Amino acid sequence: MYYQEQDHQVVESQIKKEEGIMALAAIPGLLLLVAGFLVRNRIMAMCGLFLFLAILIFLYGMRLGPLLHYRKFLEEISEGLSHDTRGVLVRIGEDPVFENGVDFKEIILNIYKDQAEDGERRFLLDQQKKMPDFPIGSLVTLKSHGVYVLDISPLKLDGEQ
Repeated sequence: MYYQEQDHQVVESQIKKEEGIMALAAIPGLLLLVAGFLVRNRIMAMCGLFLFLAILIFLYGMRLGPLLHYRKFLEEISEGLSHDTRGVLVRIGEDPVFENGVDFKEIILNIYKDQAEDGERRFLLDQQKKMPDFPIGSLVTLKSHGVYVLDISPLKLDGEQ
């Protein structure tokens, strides 16, 4: 399995760290805003407010927001049903796919025995997780929650060990 309780704990600790960084980084703007009010200087207060909000928006968008999206993704895949899909590995995407605030790799499986094109199924593997070294054309079993890959392993046919 790709996801364990440790993943949740790591993300939670990263979120707390980023919240602290945001709070510390926003202090200069807040101090400038308060100083502007105290000396009744409108330009200073506006610059302080602008600096305060700019720092918060920038750090949220670049650092905290992606972690919050990833935490939501982890919560979503840990609840609910998962299912196994067996098929032939057709393609592993090279380019990242950005969906719901998280980066993924695209994995295409074909579930039909005759390899018809309408049997292809698209799954998304977390960009942070390592894809096992399966050659294209391998038979695999993919455990997923919706389209999100939870685990992938080689398919053992009857009589194989």
